[in-house]
Amino acid sequence: MEWAATPLPTGALKHVVWVSHAGAHTGRLFVDGKLIAVNTLVSITPADLGSTSNDWLGRSQFNDPYFLGSFDEFRIWEGAMKPAQVAASFAAGPDASIGGVSLGIASQAADKVALSWPSSATGFVLEPATTLSAGAVWTAVTEVPTQDAGLFKLTLARTGAATYYRLRQ
Repeated sequence: MEWAATPLPTGALKHVVWVSHAGAHTGRLFVDGKLIAVNTLVSITPADLGSTSNDWLGRSQFNDPYFLGSFDEFRIWEGAMKPAQVAASFAAGPDASIGGVSLGIASQAADKVALSWPSSATGFVLEPATTLSAGAVWTAVTEVPTQDAGLFKLTLARTGAATYYRLRQ
C-alpha cells in the first residue's frame, strides 16, 4: 500500500498500526490513533502467505533501504483491530498493557529466555508456538513460574527454532 501522506517526522515517537482484515480483503493504516489510508483491494492476506522464514521489522524481502529508526513496541493481535481499539492503544501510550496484562520477554543467555507477567493475571496460560500462521499449534507451558515483586517469572530453554509466546485466558 502506498502512503501519500507526509512522511513521519524524525526524532518523534509515533504510534503506527497496520490492520489487515482478511475476510474483507482490506488493509487500514493508522498513525497516532487516526485512520490515514485504506486499501480495499488487498488481494493476499497474512494467512495466504503460509509459513515464512524471513520475517523482519524494518527490512524488506527485496533490495529496499532499511528502516532508519527504532521500535519501542511491536504487537500482533489475533483478528482485525477496530478503530476504537487502535485509538485506545494510542491513548494508553507506549508500554501500556491493553486489557491489563502484558508479557515481558528477554534473552537470558544464548540458550535461555526469561518471561514475566503480572501476578494479578490469574487464570492466564502461557503458550508457545513455532509459527504465527493460521494453523499455529499453541500448547500450554507445563513449567510452574515463580512469583517475585508482583510478577510471575519463568526462564525457559531455547530450542533453536523461532518460538512465539502468548498469554491466553
